[in-house]
Amino acid sequence: MPNFIEVKNLKKSFGHLWALNGVNLEISQGEIFGILGPNGAGKTTLVRVLSTLLKPTSGEVTVAGLTLPSEDYQLKKLIGYMPQRSSLYEDLSAKKNLEFFLSLHSHNGFKGSVHHKIEEILEFVELKDRQNDLLATFSSGMKQRLSLACALVHQPKIVFLDEPTSGVDPKLKRVFWDYFRKLKEERTTIIITTHQLTDAENCDRLALMKHGKVFLVDTPGHLKDSGISKIRITLRDGVREFEVINFSEEFPKYLREFNGDILRVDISSETLEDIFLKLTHNKD
Repeated sequence: MPNFIEVKNLKKSFGHLWALNGVNLEISQGEIFGILGPNGAGKTTLVRVLSTLLKPTSGEVTVAGLTLPSEDYQLKKLIGYMPQRSSLYEDLSAKKNLEFFLSLHSHNGFKGSVHHKIEEILEFVELKDRQNDLLATFSSGMKQRLSLACALVHQPKIVFLDEPTSGVDPKLKRVFWDYFRKLKEERTTIIITTHQLTDAENCDRLALMKHGKVFLVDTPGHLKDSGISKIRITLRDGVREFEVINFSEEFPKYLREFNGDILRVDISSETLEDIFLKLTHNKD
């Protein structure tokens, strides 16, 4: 299958600053794709180019078979975008904000009951009981939830989410991710930029960025396997200690080797955050 999103040697400059300096990327349809990197790595700029909000300086970008920037108008119809900073209207209620954003897409082929869709999305972000309250009375976390609702209310085929779970409590974060997986099952492509490593672990694949480039694309599982794990095995006749890479493959070998002589096993592994910090540090 052709890639849903293809990026080749993408560059974007702001004056003398190159925010993107040769990005290459391929993303499949229905994939939950995470973009990680330190501040200034180019994550938000990349998302803004892919979502038609910025025009690239050079390079080739194709999204859903449409070439940017020449066909960005057609692409806008397919996109939902949640910025890191709220773009909602403080003097409107939650429901009126949703009605406004949905009205922007009324000519894009949105079908179904508008009232039903708004009720459904308000219930999803747990704001149904506050739907008639002005946004100015909402906490930052509530505004974050409504911003996500506005990005999803028109049923987009591609969703760009910039730090979607920032300020969201763990219970609601789990609800969000259950919903993201439901969208994935419907072949919606989701692209997330995040500093939350718990969010990163829920993605199908991750792109790591530094200095305006993508330097690694891999699954969270493979990245975690690339870290160092320390294994301490207490046997009947003493203790053995090992350091291994690719824990999921190496650990079973030790279990087979020592078999019935094992009294206790202690394992300490690098977290995804440890590996991310190590990889980005090595790119300095």
